[in-house]
Amino acid sequence: MSRYYDITITPPGGGKAIKSWSSELSDGTFDPQSQNVIFDILAYDYATPMGASTISIEGVTIQDVGQAKSYTGMTLTVKGGMKHGLPLANPHQAGTLLTGQIWQSFGNWEGTNMTLDFVVLASPYTYDHPGNFVLNWRKGTAISNAISSMYAGAFGADVPTIINVSPNRVLPADHISHYHSLEQAAKAITNLTSGQFGPTDPGVILSIRGDGTLMADDYTQASNPVRLKFSDLVGQPVWIGPFEVQTKLVMRADISVPTLIEMPFDTTATPGFVITKASSFPSYTDQEAIFSGNFFVKSMRHVGDSRSPQGENWVTIVDAVSAGEIIG
Repeated sequence: MSRYYDITITPPGGGKAIKSWSSELSDGTFDPQSQNVIFDILAYDYATPMGASTISIEGVTIQDVGQAKSYTGMTLTVKGGMKHGLPLANPHQAGTLLTGQIWQSFGNWEGTNMTLDFVVLASPYTYDHPGNFVLNWRKGTAISNAISSMYAGAFGADVPTIINVSPNRVLPADHISHYHSLEQAAKAITNLTSGQFGPTDPGVILSIRGDGTLMADDYTQASNPVRLKFSDLVGQPVWIGPFEVQTKLVMRADISVPTLIEMPFDTTATPGFVITKASSFPSYTDQEAIFSGNFFVKSMRHVGDSRSPQGENWVTIVDAVSAGEIIG
């Protein structure tokens, strides 16, 4: 068995795990009696939010169902990916897919089936439960300093933060504002910064990595792309909008918003790629050119059903925009 997951519930602020479920035994071998888990985990630019992540655990005990309500407000961490077992499985791509607060928790009992279901938000702050997001962007100073201070004020100074933003993003006047949620702050920051470096400049985007790291990026800082292999793909990438592509990958945790990825190079010479006759060359040639080069991850979904026999039920779905279009 190659599919791997580990789900842990801990008190807010950290501490000893209250409850955990894993596909592995304590020695790291596959547990054939592990619960079936089904989840749809989201990662996105908070200026264009997609909603909450959902996790369902099947085969739990009656005690778990009875105390489901007590899990609300706790911190839930989901690790996933692939482990050794199948020839093309890459255990180095497994890792933390989600760290967030349990917004809703409920148990269900239908016939002989018992389940625990969770609704999880990576950022716990909403309009109903506001946070303290203060953007103090002073005239002539880089926005990276203002974002760092805003994150520290809302989430605490101990939360890990990565800010990759051009030092040239400055304003000609002070801008001081207060927001109730990360979504509200992200939308305002994107509106303030988009177009500063040209018509294709998307501005600064805010996101949260699977391990809980707070992110800020504007696509201007050089980085080494994560190169995808042909064996990482589940099906073929497709265009979903101007300069925007969607690709389905074997589930992995080593990419996030806004990771730079490189599409597989020269997949036409790879075993398994369908090559048509010369009469179909116009479309074939287009496909060869369309999916080369680098793309920035715009949003992601980790979709899993651990005991499903279908390969497409343990995947990471990536929406990405052409790097050449953004920074070209």
